Amino acid sequence: MTATASSIDTPPADAPIIQTIIDELSSCPTVKPGDTTPRAISIPRQSLLHEWIELYWQSLERSDFLEWASAFDIDLDTFILKGNTLHACTLGDGPRETRTFDLDDNSGWWQVAAPILAIARIIDPAGLGLPYVGGKSANPRYEIARRIVLEFYGYPEPENRLQAQVIINELKASGLAGTDSDGHTTSALVAERNAQSRDLCAIADALEISINTREQQSLPYDRLKLGETRVRLSDGSFFAAAMQRATQALLAVTRHPSFTAAAGETASFTRYRYSARQQKFFLIASDGTLTERLSASLTSTVPPSLLDALGAAAEALGADVCSDYFFSLDQLLEGYGFDMPDSLAAAWERVSQLRQKTWKALPSVSDFLRARQSIQGWQQAFADTEDCRHMTRSLLELSARRDDQENISLEQASRPETGSALSRAIAEGQPQLLQLRGNAKIQRLLKRKRLSPHSRLALDATGELYAIASDHNGTRLTLPVADQPKLQPLINALKPLALAAGGTLRTDGRASLAQMLTFYEIPLPANAGEARATALWVKPSQLMTPASMHHWYLLGRPGSQAKKLSTSQRQLIVGLTQAFMTNISEPLIDYLCDSVAGELEASVTPAKIDAMLNQILTTPRARKLGNYLLDSMPPELTGRRELRPINRERLVITALILSLDPQAGRQPNKVLDQSLDDSFFWGESFTEVRRFLTQQFALTRIKQKTLATHLLLSGIAPVFLVRDIPESIAYLSGYPSVKLTQIVTYLEKYAPAISRLMTYTELMTLTMHPVLPAVGDTRVQSSEHGVQVDWAVARGLMDGYPRTRPDDAATLSRGGVAFVKHSQELFNKRHLAFDRPLPTPYTVALADLRKVFSDNPYLENKCLHQRITENPDPSLPTPAVETGPLYSLVELHIANQLQPGLQDWQCIQPQLDLAQLKSGLPRLSAVTEQFRPLLATRLRRMEAALIAMIKELFCQRPLAQRLDLELGELKLFSVHPVPDDFVEPAAGAEWNVPVGPFAIIVSCTGTPHRVYEVSLRDTCIVLRRDIQPSLLPIDSDSVPRTLPFDARAYLKGWPPRSQSTCRGLLKSLPLQGAPLADATVKAIPATFTSPRIEAIARTAVKQLFDVYEPKALLRLKKSPSLEEAAQSHERWLTFYQTLVALNP
Repeated sequence: MTATASSIDTPPADAPIIQTIIDELSSCPTVKPGDTTPRAISIPRQSLLHEWIELYWQSLERSDFLEWASAFDIDLDTFILKGNTLHACTLGDGPRETRTFDLDDNSGWWQVAAPILAIARIIDPAGLGLPYVGGKSANPRYEIARRIVLEFYGYPEPENRLQAQVIINELKASGLAGTDSDGHTTSALVAERNAQSRDLCAIADALEISINTREQQSLPYDRLKLGETRVRLSDGSFFAAAMQRATQALLAVTRHPSFTAAAGETASFTRYRYSARQQKFFLIASDGTLTERLSASLTSTVPPSLLDALGAAAEALGADVCSDYFFSLDQLLEGYGFDMPDSLAAAWERVSQLRQKTWKALPSVSDFLRARQSIQGWQQAFADTEDCRHMTRSLLELSARRDDQENISLEQASRPETGSALSRAIAEGQPQLLQLRGNAKIQRLLKRKRLSPHSRLALDATGELYAIASDHNGTRLTLPVADQPKLQPLINALKPLALAAGGTLRTDGRASLAQMLTFYEIPLPANAGEARATALWVKPSQLMTPASMHHWYLLGRPGSQAKKLSTSQRQLIVGLTQAFMTNISEPLIDYLCDSVAGELEASVTPAKIDAMLNQILTTPRARKLGNYLLDSMPPELTGRRELRPINRERLVITALILSLDPQAGRQPNKVLDQSLDDSFFWGESFTEVRRFLTQQFALTRIKQKTLATHLLLSGIAPVFLVRDIPESIAYLSGYPSVKLTQIVTYLEKYAPAISRLMTYTELMTLTMHPVLPAVGDTRVQSSEHGVQVDWAVARGLMDGYPRTRPDDAATLSRGGVAFVKHSQELFNKRHLAFDRPLPTPYTVALADLRKVFSDNPYLENKCLHQRITENPDPSLPTPAVETGPLYSLVELHIANQLQPGLQDWQCIQPQLDLAQLKSGLPRLSAVTEQFRPLLATRLRRMEAALIAMIKELFCQRPLAQRLDLELGELKLFSVHPVPDDFVEPAAGAEWNVPVGPFAIIVSCTGTPHRVYEVSLRDTCIVLRRDIQPSLLPIDSDSVPRTLPFDARAYLKGWPPRSQSTCRGLLKSLPLQGAPLADATVKAIPATFTSPRIEAIARTAVKQLFDVYEPKALLRLKKSPSLEEAAQSHERWLTFYQTLVALNP
């Protein structure tokens, strides 16, 4: 594309780098292809490249990156960043190995890489490899590969010495070249490469003619003779121009009378040749006779100025100078970096090579390169992030070892990070505050208060002036009435500056923690509990998202009231894009991706797609589209000149989104033609829903479907771009799905694209902590996408499908109430059953003892042993008798050994006086009698919780399966695996194989017939598509057979292994509550309250409890022995763990 060059003059600060490049190219014009160690250039401090390298170093010095690198023991001196991939050695104890960290792996590189890659893309867009620089690294002088330095300024690596000389000459004459609208250099090197292409064709023609001539004359191949072939180049190239200048200088010398006299008779000489290397003149006669003259022999006769001019021209040419402008073939090949061929075959190959020679593509220079505002923006973002880290750290320190309701002070002051928005706001008002302190009237006031004239002053937004002491307490300075008229205007001028700085200005430039929180719009915590919660919610702010990740910046977040493009502006972009694509048949997204990557797989992570999108924005096609849009858009969308680079990228991304869907975002819950609350999606995994969205009909013509869906979802439903969402999470119909959508909605509202840098686990961890008021508003009251209503409709708790949007306040409220009520009920059942301390005889006995002996700290000490029988004959020595095992009072109480008064026990603990305990023993109750009702209550709660959890899992199945479960015929089976040591019964006898209590099989007729495996221990329901209905018996098996089930999972409750088989029986289970009364089934059934689902859940749980509960109750019919009492607690905990997997 031909475009006018950007008129960017070389800044004075770039003079050092210009000289550095000149010196480098002069010492080494070209780099040999075989060089394994690339040449590096030390970047001078006064240069634009140094500013960007400094910024790159700052991105590597961020705390989050250093913490990540430390976790992997990365040797930063071996750090090489190539494209999106990091290569580095680890500092382990074993042999050093080079590790590769990619955006697709699970190392966490993708979470810390975004700002590093965004800056590296500007310095090294080709991804050649940037090292670790600065600080205490092995590269403190900022040595960067030579090719990166050249390409940063738009120059390709010279491919021969002549190209290097063109760059040197240009740098000396006019400095760094500008760039055109495509980001390519406008250097004279571009024209030189075109001229050299013509020269190479001329050389190839001359070589071909010479070869043919010698073959026609039957002459053997002669390398030297071939090298003497004379070739004249057309005008335009550096070589041709240098020969012209050198020839003119040679003719000036040979035509001078003194040269003629010194050289002798010259009438027969037809041409001349001068060799600067040999310092000789060669005079060629018409008959070919050659006469040589040394340059030194002419210095006394020929004017020195003419010889000096010839010497300089010959040196610039780098070849022999001929008076007829001709080169020798070997000189031309050497100048263009080729060797003379050694054989005839090599000569023909060289002809083909010369004609097919192409130059490497010109590097693309980022428009951000000279936008110093971009550098300042990054520096402020880094500093703001450090302020956030400081606030998080301070809140956690203040709240450490404090109760939730305990008050904390936010008055501790610290200096904000240099360059942050807060530090700049403080710096704007600090000089005026210092000037106010120096006022004579203020000084008199300080003296009257017996304060130092250099006291630290603080001024709040109300205009109150304080002198701050070391303990953060302030002394209010009340202005005398007489001084108020003169000082009040100065204070009034400072009040808005104090307000802009978070409410206070200090002469020492510090800010209190409360001021920092206020400035960054973070709610002030009132106590230690809120401080801990605030710290957790502020932590995601430390993740940095480059502007290029905010794809919907111009379109605005769907459903929000944020500023966005008007309808006419949307139409203008759509029209301009269509005009740009007039002669192009493929979709815009495929056209722009053509030179970057092939069709993306569905499994590519969002981080990898974002990185690829950044590459697309730097391609010539994207720049051409962006420039076209910029030149055609109104000024309010193009912005100031320094904003053009980022605005061009935003326009290209917006054009991409609108090319996919001109109405994108107008319907907040719709991606192209597919509604996100379609009942077809209910209960599917997020991966499956996204697969449907990617493969929808509206994207049929598009190859880059994954990228297209990514762009649309980043604004409409960013929850689909969260990393590592488990396949078990049911879309819309499950509690985790709602909570995930709510937290992503909140984070995206305040920090777009931030959720793409967090994992599912990290996001869900936030939902488990106390909620800040701002978060609560988004999550509960005013969720803009009505996800709670979607959940209630999907669960059959609310009518209103298909949905109409936007929802009114009453609908949102009903959905929120239904969701909160159901979630709270389910949480309470789980909490009462599994989270509260489990009752055991030990806990019951300990609680009973503490009621009677509340002040005794030795109840659990193992210090009691049975009394030793004394020797009846005192005259005989007492034999050494072992005391036997030691027990605690708790264990004795479990074994009912505390009655009637500890007569048979002795204590080795001096502080424990058994005599003092005797009076309280009658008040103790039997442990077994106390434990039995507690156990029964806890088992019933566990049973109820498990039933509710299974019902909840059925609610999260897809709608078609839920309807079949309501309408189809149900059959339940228990699996009876045959143990390896089981003795087969006699022929005809019944196989009494123990039941596998931890799961059941549910068969449901429908379209199609479905078989479910309901596992209790890990509370999951699996649709077994691999099991054919014919495998299930009509009633029960009588003889074992091979079954596609994992025997360990059924007998031990372990997670089932895939593709496992066992030998066993399938026996029919009676459905609890059968026969069930027929009920009217709605189009969207309320599965949780369905009698059928209730019956399935009760049947499964009953089978489990029927196996283990009787055994437990049997143990309570007798008092345990002392040995059993000592192990009682662990045995009962094991029993609970048998029923359900509990957190330790």
